[in-house]
Amino acid sequence: MERIRVGIVGFGKIGRLRAEVVAHHPGMELVSVADPTPAGPDRPAGGAFHEGADSLLRPGVDAVFVCPPH
Repeated sequence: MERIRVGIVGFGKIGRLRAEVVAHHPGMELVSVADPTPAGPDRPAGGAFHEGADSLLRPGVDAVFVCPPH
């Protein structure tokens, strides 16, 4: 089974929770996280963190969680 490649926009509380779900789901892979705030110590591993959302527009991202602050 091919894994779903997931991106996340917004890496606040909800974005981090979504990243945990993706990390623990055998059918998903986190490939990109976009947030305008510079990456901190809790950023995802593997170089997936980007400050601009343009990283989510490239081929290889199948689905995107949009997690803005509210």
